[in-house]
Amino acid sequence: MADSVMLPLSLSDFVTKLIDETASAVLASQRQQSSRLDELAQLVALPPPEFAEKFVAASDAAAQLEQELGISGPKTKVDTRRIAELYGVKLEPKLHYEPLEESIGILHPEGYRLLLSAVRARLADGKQAELEQVLRQGVPRVLVDSGEIRAKVRLNTSAPAGTTRLSPSLSDSLLSKLSIQVETVPKSAASDAAASAYSEVILRFRTVF
Repeated sequence: MADSVMLPLSLSDFVTKLIDETASAVLASQRQQSSRLDELAQLVALPPPEFAEKFVAASDAAAQLEQELGISGPKTKVDTRRIAELYGVKLEPKLHYEPLEESIGILHPEGYRLLLSAVRARLADGKQAELEQVLRQGVPRVLVDSGEIRAKVRLNTSAPAGTTRLSPSLSDSLLSKLSIQVETVPKSAASDAAASAYSEVILRFRTVF
């Protein structure tokens, strides 16, 4: 494990950095959630064939086809009437299957590929419809509305005591989102005036809308 490096900072700079990073974390969380909602909306808007290509594996379609009709591949005996009822796909004799009797035949590779595409499209429609319903109902969002951060600091006792002043370099757009309250709580003081004292910085924040 690498040794940690301690860099000297004034109390004002330390508290400023603490507030700045807290505000940045809250806003980053909000931006990330908004970005995910945008991605979800883009998925719903995809053309069905493109959505199926990206999110429905061919193996899933093959497994579904075998489960529903017992078709595991080409050269399987099929009922074209049943296929038309279930998938809305019309298989052409000679091209998609070798006819045996009435609606029964032996499936050709071309016919099997056609059935896989139909099953894949149907599975994709179901998934895309679920995403669309989620968008209509609304996606729950995690709201960071308040909190408290405690940080221990080591203070040089030779430094003059005073009220912590926040640096004006903080982004107004960040601070406008947060209501900040800062206090320092002394923990101990050494007898030697040149020694260090330990204190705790408590940062309480509340999101402002």
